[in-house]
Amino acid sequence: MWRETGRWLYDKNAKIKGLRANVKRCSPKSACLPDPDFKTVLSEAYTMNSPEGNISATLIPGSSLSWSVSFNGIPVIEPSALGIVTGGMKLSEDAVLAPPRSEEYHGTFPERDKKSEASDIHRKFIFPVKHIPTGLKYTLEFRIWNDGVGFRFVFSDDTKMLVDSEATTFRVNRDSVCIYQPDAKKLQGKSLKTRTPDIPDGTLMAFMTAFILPDNAGYCLLTESNLNNYPGAALRYKPDGEFSIDFWDSGKFFAKGCKSPWRLVILSPTLNGFVNSDVVKCSADPPDEKLFADTSWIRPGKAVWSYFIDREASIDYNTEISFNAYAQRLGFPYSVVDHGWRRWAKTEPGAFKRLRGVVEDAEKHGIGVWAWKASTMGPLWPRYRRWFLDKCVECGVKGVKMDLIESETQVAINFYRGFLEEAAKRHIMVIYHNPNKPTGLSRTYPNLLTREAIRGIQSNCDPDDNVLLPFTRFSAGGADYTPYCFSVEKRNGGATLAHKLANTVVYNSALLTISEHPENIVGHISESFIRALPSVWDETLVLEPSEIGRLAVFARRTGEAWFAAGQQGSGEGENIPLSLGFLNRHTCYSCELFTDVPGNPECMNREELEVSYETVLNIKTCSGGGFAMRLVPKGQLDNNSMEVKI
Repeated sequence: MWRETGRWLYDKNAKIKGLRANVKRCSPKSACLPDPDFKTVLSEAYTMNSPEGNISATLIPGSSLSWSVSFNGIPVIEPSALGIVTGGMKLSEDAVLAPPRSEEYHGTFPERDKKSEASDIHRKFIFPVKHIPTGLKYTLEFRIWNDGVGFRFVFSDDTKMLVDSEATTFRVNRDSVCIYQPDAKKLQGKSLKTRTPDIPDGTLMAFMTAFILPDNAGYCLLTESNLNNYPGAALRYKPDGEFSIDFWDSGKFFAKGCKSPWRLVILSPTLNGFVNSDVVKCSADPPDEKLFADTSWIRPGKAVWSYFIDREASIDYNTEISFNAYAQRLGFPYSVVDHGWRRWAKTEPGAFKRLRGVVEDAEKHGIGVWAWKASTMGPLWPRYRRWFLDKCVECGVKGVKMDLIESETQVAINFYRGFLEEAAKRHIMVIYHNPNKPTGLSRTYPNLLTREAIRGIQSNCDPDDNVLLPFTRFSAGGADYTPYCFSVEKRNGGATLAHKLANTVVYNSALLTISEHPENIVGHISESFIRALPSVWDETLVLEPSEIGRLAVFARRTGEAWFAAGQQGSGEGENIPLSLGFLNRHTCYSCELFTDVPGNPECMNREELEVSYETVLNIKTCSGGGFAMRLVPKGQLDNNSMEVKI
């Protein structure tokens, strides 16, 4: 009910603000006046190339502006419309283009999801545009990386518009195979894979849609980045093969001094390049240097979590106290206290006093506490938001798990940023649950460690979905899948125990929340692996046996230690020839290897091996199976004696 009421108020507010719009049709006489800024105009298509020349984007003038993209000479985006619609007018129709100014950029910035450092090398082209019917001037900015293309619309600070919609479309090569997420709200539907022409007409999908290009040409992802005071979009599939921008969660909205989000096309000839693309974060705003001058308080790590195993028990105060000791025993730095803590007292200040008791106990164990909060219970209002975060600081909470956002309206997009900014001022880390897709926000606000926006283990450990997600959802950033639970049978989904362990490596999250009860991990066959598992990585590789929808095989490195894992869908078992050629050729390694037990999906084998970069392992997996391994320089493998339970 509150959402419907909020939407009604939002629409009313937008229309009232829209009365201030200054983008209006001008008189025919003034429209014909000469403009010194547009003495020279482009009358023919203008082609822009990536630094290495493998990607070409073309801006096409005419009665309506359009664009296209080719990759290694193959058309990927055929001529498609672009533009913003305001007052019933498409600002890319009856418009003139001046020649662009261009520049090349080379830079790097810290990363943690897939690697320690991201690279940003692109060419930028800024086209002055004038919309003749209104006289409005704006710029159309393109950036071309070696693995992607992006464009956005930039308006002057005094431009005021009531935006009706966006006319941007993507005509993707119709011989491609499409992998899409049908849940635009939370990305929690089962991913679907089909030939592009076979997508049902009118299908709405999350604006994070991947394609396998024809003739082994590579892979493509359509998405957006750097949302700010502008609603998030979905894609709508049209009968003629177009994917159009659809503000699924928003009506008309008012924008002053608007910069639209980046419309991105990510491209790579290999899955390794596809997954390692930095384009989403490269096109996001860098962090505020003053706000994040000191980032020592931002500490990724693993967390225990009582909620998934037994929701009712997790509400109990003593349960959360016991999980502090479990976290210390496993070497985890955090415990996530979920929604039940608010019930510990009649008032919220009283509940905070009780929460302080959990925090004080956690401090004795050397761990930090994250506290759950619903966006619907106050934080959408700035005054309450500040009060809540001040109470978190007073209480000693290290991070907030903000839940139940479920929106991409202009108001919600501003909330994502506003909450992170207020949290950063107080040195509070954040994770978002039931949010929109990742759009590079964790670069702008490094205190955002992760977000859900995924069909995680709370839905099911679905092997067929799990071999799609690493190449779709995770291409844009880490996700809180809350992996590795083997004691809740109804969530097993046909996945073997080794498959579930592989999730902890194939899927990445800077706050890695292990959903199994800690008492089931202590003494378990996988304890040494889980103890040693990092939550951030220096390097990520997608290994050659990988194939979207069949097999995901990843290797990740932190320092000198490598973790490798693979998982397959529900088809017949695989024989996977795994080359360890990614290892340092001058080092011998000790390997801890976990594999499927044929006929017993609830068990797995563990063995220790000595390997090198020349080693090729033949690993056998079962239906819904997988494997996981830890590789460290010889002699560094922990061999703690423990009671092994399977």
